[in-house]
Amino acid sequence: MQTGIIVIVFNLDVRVFNLQIESIKKFCKDDYTIQVIDNSTDEILSEKIYHAACDLDVNYSKIKTDALDPSHSHAAAANLAFKNLYHEYDYFFFLDHDCIPVKPFSVVSILGNNIAAGVQQGFETKYFWAGMFMFNKHRVKKNYINFNPIQRLRIDTGGMNYRIFKQHPKECIWLDEVGVKNETIEDEFYYYYLMLNKGGFIHFINTSNWRGVPNTKNRITSLIEITKNLINDNIQ
Repeated sequence: MQTGIIVIVFNLDVRVFNLQIESIKKFCKDDYTIQVIDNSTDEILSEKIYHAACDLDVNYSKIKTDALDPSHSHAAAANLAFKNLYHEYDYFFFLDHDCIPVKPFSVVSILGNNIAAGVQQGFETKYFWAGMFMFNKHRVKKNYINFNPIQRLRIDTGGMNYRIFKQHPKECIWLDEVGVKNETIEDEFYYYYLMLNKGGFIHFINTSNWRGVPNTKNRITSLIEITKNLINDNIQ
């Protein structure tokens, strides 16, 4: 059974990219392929990602979308990736570009007999966050996989996949998400990071800095060191 790990990259610090890909290779227990889909608007950063992907021997595609905001751009890239790669894999794992495994993991094992798993978004309308979303292609209707936001419901990227949980609530898994204070920096906005799936993944949050938050580079540097320490603690 083949697993496709799909990483949508948007204006990413190449240090984070290298760390994520190396960590996936270190910890993923499935028969997998990494597909990097780059929809960056910063050509300099994009060029660095391209060369890093070549050095790390992972599949790389550069695409452009007509979307005017990051949410719709991410959705368009993810939808295109799923459409183009649908016949390649049995399992899909869409992973945010700054969501990094720090422990061994298996998409097949996490899912077990369930059809989909991920971090919950939404309250009245529950859907899977696009940044950590896995599913069994053979058990989810193809037209249920849709990453478009739903503006009228103020639902972000991945919102249209709400139909999966709505139709199959007993066959879906919500993965846990815990906030952790970043003690190494002083940042009024992003003073924390997230640990997902029983501490198996770290999520930096807003690494592309589309919000324009000051001191982002220092925050990323601190999170890279935290991630490396977590990885070293879990190497068997």
